[in-house]
Parts: sequence; C-alpha cells; structure tokens
Amino acid sequence: MEERRNLVLQSSEDASQYRRLNRRISKSLTRDLRQFNTERIKEAIERNKGSKVFARDLSVGQSQLSKLKTEDGITISSKPELLEEIEKFYGQLYTSLRLPVSNLAEDPRARLTRHYTEDIPDVSLYEIRMALKQLKNNKAPGDDGITAELLKAGGTPLLDWSGLGININGEYITHLRFADDIVVMAETLEDLGTMLDGLSSVLLGILSPSRPLSLPNVRSAP
Repeated sequence: MEERRNLVLQSSEDASQYRRLNRRISKSLTRDLRQFNTERIKEAIERNKGSKVFARDLSVGQSQLSKLKTEDGITISSKPELLEEIEKFYGQLYTSLRLPVSNLAEDPRARLTRHYTEDIPDVSLYEIRMALKQLKNNKAPGDDGITAELLKAGGTPLLDWSGLGININGEYITHLRFADDIVVMAETLEDLGTMLDGLSSVLLGILSPSRPLSLPNVRSAP
C-alpha cells in the first residue's frame, strides 16, 4: 500500500503497474481477513463456544455503533451512554407531545380535501357493449370459465325461468354453481322438469353436435 501511495502516474506503464498493485492489495486483504477469521474460529472452538458467539464477536453481517453525538453536541462512545441516548431518542420519537385539539376550527393541521364525488352514475349498456367488443378472442378464461366468445354471444336471454326456482325472501333462486357443477333448483318436480327441458334444448343449440351432452339425475329434496 505504501508503494501504491508513492507511485506517480505519468505513463501507461505506470497505470498498468497501479492496477497490478491494486490486485495484489485486494488479494492480500482477502487473505489476511480469512486468516484472521480462521484464528478467531479456532479460539472460539477451543473455548467451547458456539457459532452465534463467534458471529456476535465479529459482528458478521451488521455494523456496530461506536460513537454518537447527543443533542448538546457531546460525543459519547461508551456502551452504557450509547444505550441510554438511543433509549432517550426513541422514547421522544414515539411519545406525542401535542395536546389534543378541542376545537377543530383551530386545528393547525391540514384539512382533508375531497377530490371525488360519490354520485357515480351506473354503468350504461352502451359501455358494456363497447367493453365486450374490445375483448380479444382465443384467450384463456378466468376462474369462472367464461370465455370472451361466450360473453360476446350473449344478449338475448335464452332461458326464461321467471317464477321458477326456490322463492327466498321474494327472489327466485334457480341454480347454484360449485366449481364446474351447476345445481338447478325448483320447488316441485314439475317445475324442475320444465327447467331441465328448456336447458337441454338451449344447450343443444349452442354446443357442437359432436360434443356429448349429459344432464345429472333429477333428485327431489324432502
């Protein structure tokens, strides 16, 4: 390192020598540090201490605070003084010294300004149609399994189950979906048969003729 300090860069040869010195110094530092750590490990093993004690002694992976300047401008370095000053700092940091405001009109803090309104209009049918037109085909469906092609093909209702299903608080529930299974519900077997017949005829018009179609067995709940 002394040789590098005394080296004067005046030519390209001096620059090459300077780089060689840097490499030698870097290798020497690595070798000396490895040797130092090896000796410390041997000492820790001889004292029957664990790796945690060794890592703590070397402060591996962390930097230690050696000096600190207080509010009065005094520099402290002893561990008890450092701990006391740190405890004092965080105690003041997390302690609120502001008195509660009794009158909001006199509160010096900035007021909340609302830059939005809750009067948001409903989504129009035109916006829905435009959004559907912008959907790209041949894309993988989401968790519901509904493809963009199926959404675009919608529009006119294919099934009219008005007044069918199970009446719950004035609303008719016609089906429930569990993953890939759909359960059709009705209050009577006659209504259920009507719903399944309509569903079967609609599916025959949508699905490919080469694709098999099967409906589950009809079960009546007591």
